[in-house]
Amino acid sequence: MNVSRCNYSNALYIAILLTVFLLAFVYPGAIVGFGDNLYGKSKKTFLALSAFEEFTNTLPSSNDIPVANSCIIINNSTSSKNERDSALQNHNSKAMTFIQTGMMPTDVSINAKTNKVYVVNSESDSISIINGTNDKVIKELKAGVTPIAIAINPVTNKIYVANYGDNSISILDGKNDRVISKISLLVTPIALGVNSITNKIYVANYATNSISVLDGITNRISSNIYGIRNPLDIAVNENVNRLYVVGANTSKLTIIDGSNNRVITNATTGYFPVAVNVNYITNKVYVAGYISDLVSIINGTNDKVIKELKAGVTPIAIAINPVTNKIYVANYGDNSISILDGKNDRVISKISLLVTPVALAVNPLTNHIYISNYITGLNSMKLENVYSKYC
Repeated sequence: MNVSRCNYSNALYIAILLTVFLLAFVYPGAIVGFGDNLYGKSKKTFLALSAFEEFTNTLPSSNDIPVANSCIIINNSTSSKNERDSALQNHNSKAMTFIQTGMMPTDVSINAKTNKVYVVNSESDSISIINGTNDKVIKELKAGVTPIAIAINPVTNKIYVANYGDNSISILDGKNDRVISKISLLVTPIALGVNSITNKIYVANYATNSISVLDGITNRISSNIYGIRNPLDIAVNENVNRLYVVGANTSKLTIIDGSNNRVITNATTGYFPVAVNVNYITNKVYVAGYISDLVSIINGTNDKVIKELKAGVTPIAIAINPVTNKIYVANYGDNSISILDGKNDRVISKISLLVTPVALAVNPLTNHIYISNYITGLNSMKLENVYSKYC
C-alpha cells in the first residue's frame, strides 16, 4: 500500500476470522473443522463454528453499537483531543461521522487529490465511493466477486480492485467511477500496492507465494516475483522505488528493488506480521506483528530495525499521515487505536473504542482518520458468506 492507502477491513468479525485463519497455519490441530475446504470450493469459510461461538458470547449487544457496515471518520484537524476521545468512546461527538457502506467493508483507499474515498464491500460485491468533503456516499457499484483489496494511482486517477471471489483485478476510471477493464488472474489476489511514479501495480498472491507486477499502461501482468511466503500486505515507497512485503507465519519484512523486482534483503519483525506501511518522507517502515503484539520500525535507508514497541494487543493495521508524522495503529485485541509520534516513535495517545478496529486510513490533506466498523448483525451472518482481509 502507498501512503494514500490504508488497510480498511471489517471490524471484529473480520478480525476473528483473521485470528483463526492465521493460527491454523501455526497450530493446525487447534482449529476444529478448519482444513481441506480452505483451498477448495468453500475457501471463504475461514472460521470453524465452535471457535466462532466462543467469540460471539463475549460480544456487546447490538444496542451498544451504533452502525454496522460503516466507516467511522474522526475529524482530526478541527477537533480537540478530548472531542476525538469522546467521539470514539461515546459515538456522539461532532468530531465523528458514521458513513453507511455496503455489506462487509474490507478495505479502503483514498485519492487525496480528488478527495474521494473508495471502500470495497466483500459481502455485497460492491464498491462504495464517498465524497471526502461532505462524507456522503456518491455511488455504489459492482466490480467483481468478493472484492477484498483496493489501491489507487492518484496520478492516473485509476482505481484497482482485487476480487478474491473470481480471481481478477478490476480497474476503475476515477473521473466517472466506472469499471473500464477487468483482468483475469490464474491466482487469488489478497492485497495490492501501487507505485504512481512507475505506474506499476503489485498484487499479492497468498497461495502461490508470489507478487504479480501489473503494468499500468498495458493493463497486463509484466512479471512475477517469487519466494515471498504467503504474502499478506504490501507497501511501496515511491521515492526510493522499493517494495515492502509481509507474509503469514514469518517474522520478517521482505524488501524488494522495484527497478529489477529482486529481493534486496529481509528485516526481522515481530511474529506474524500482517500489516506494513511506510512514511516516504522519513523513510521509515512500520510493521504490525499480530501475534507478537509488536510494532517493528525499520530504517528504510539501511534496512535495519530501529525499534520494536508494544502499542496495543494484536495490532492488525497501520496508517500513516506523512504530513503530521503521526502513525495510527489499530489494535484488535484491546479495541483501541494507538497514536505514535513519528519523531521519536513513541505512543503519545491511546483511544479506547466500543467497536473493534481492524483497519484504518488517513487522508493526509484533510487529516481525517477512517476506521472500519462492523459488529451489528454479526450473530446473524452465515459463516459461508464470510471473507477475510489481512491488513
